[in-house]
Amino acid sequence: TGRKDRIDNHHPTDVFRIMAASLGSFGAEVQVMSDALLQKLIREQAADEIPEDADLDDYEIASLRVDFQNILRIDNLWTFTALTRLQLDNNHIETIENLDCLVNLEWLDLSFNYIEQIQGLHCLVKLTDLSLHHNKISKLENLEALTKLDCLSVGENDLTSLEQAPIEYLRQFKNLRCVNLAGNPLCADERYEAYVIAYLPTLQYLDYRLISPESRQAAVIRYQDSLELVQVKEAEFAEHQRKAKAQSDTDARYATAFAQDLRSATFFNQLFDPELIKLQPIDGVKDLFDAFREWVTQKVEELAKMALEEADKRKEETDMFFEALEEGCTESSQKSSALVDAFLVRKMETLSQASNMSSSKSNETLQALAADLATLKKNLLDIEVELVDQVETVSKQFERNMVEMINSFIEQLQATMTELREREEQHHRDISDLCISYLERFLKGEADNAMDLPDDLNVLLRDKTSLTNAINGAHDTHLLFIDTTEDHIVNAAQQSNETLFQRLTKKEAARSRARISEICKLHDFQKEELDQLIS
Repeated sequence: TGRKDRIDNHHPTDVFRIMAASLGSFGAEVQVMSDALLQKLIREQAADEIPEDADLDDYEIASLRVDFQNILRIDNLWTFTALTRLQLDNNHIETIENLDCLVNLEWLDLSFNYIEQIQGLHCLVKLTDLSLHHNKISKLENLEALTKLDCLSVGENDLTSLEQAPIEYLRQFKNLRCVNLAGNPLCADERYEAYVIAYLPTLQYLDYRLISPESRQAAVIRYQDSLELVQVKEAEFAEHQRKAKAQSDTDARYATAFAQDLRSATFFNQLFDPELIKLQPIDGVKDLFDAFREWVTQKVEELAKMALEEADKRKEETDMFFEALEEGCTESSQKSSALVDAFLVRKMETLSQASNMSSSKSNETLQALAADLATLKKNLLDIEVELVDQVETVSKQFERNMVEMINSFIEQLQATMTELREREEQHHRDISDLCISYLERFLKGEADNAMDLPDDLNVLLRDKTSLTNAINGAHDTHLLFIDTTEDHIVNAAQQSNETLFQRLTKKEAARSRARISEICKLHDFQKEELDQLIS
């Protein structure tokens, strides 16, 4: 249904007709949106298409009207995944809910209800036409997922002002061509028409009226200055979104590479015990810290780069595996389809010939066809067994390759972590030697800048035990962090492989079971038909 149909359906003259019709149900008992009601409505609306004794589960319902039914709550629509058009107008609905399964919906009418908040539409990504006419909505919100929205009717609601609605919210919908706001308090604002036209540049129709080029030009001139500010704000927001997406993509890539913990700056900040910062006023300590930081940062960056490169290799291997898997399944399916098609052609020819034969000769011919059917089943099962063997062979090779890749990654990781531990040991010795030497001079009163030391360092320098405990404690913290990070990455890498292999095994088993079931059903259906003919 195009925009013109929507405009026709909700033209002001038709609104009175709809309101008049709704008066007929005033005071009627509220209904539950039950399976029984939905099936009744489907049979009424598709009487010419669906036989009376047909099972509705065998049909994909594309359009459904549940209007004027005194419905209080949307429910029981989870099986209607094929719906593209749903009419729920003129009911007593208060909340938009239970629509998540209608992922193919393109047209939704919720007009003439008691809805106060726009919500529950985030899964309807194909929706182009939405009517919320004559409800109690006070704010335009929660429509972000409806990127294909072409026509929106929110007339006769409680949108009080252009800024609070807010009209500017609708600028994000680049396909929006038709908007109806008539009957809202904001329409009383003398700026209304020009404001909406200026702020929504893609609009072609406002309140069911075509926007003239002259009206658009005048509106843009009137709000030129404020629009420039809006455009600047939108550009800044778009840039923020771009950076956020780039960061999200980077985070996802690092996660796939098991390198979330290998961001160089973050790694060092988490590794380094802040207790050691107290020692920086001691001559030479800061230089040791800076050298340690530089070395660790470089080493972790190299490790992260290696992890990302290994992840790319694993992705390439995985893509090749799934491509080979798909090719094998497609080839198997084509072989099976050719056998089935050949049998069905032979069946039609045989039945045609049998109709002109004597009873005994006809039975003999049909029995031969039944034997062909048994052969067909055997051949189809043989093709499936062959495919299962091929998949098993390819899967085992894939598993071996992935295990080798993960093991190679783990070996390189562990080698780098060993280097980190060794460098931490050296750093610990250097810091200890430097600080103990300073402490000895400090206790003898020979230390430089001793009078300028901060209080927290003076506390550590009271005796050798306090100082060595602080340094050793930091060393233990550093080593623990390195060990924990290594264990976390190794476990994540190994678990990733195990999860992948388990998922592949489960998926292949399900596919094979479904294929065998399909073959058996085909055979049983054809055999039952032939048995009836033979008898």
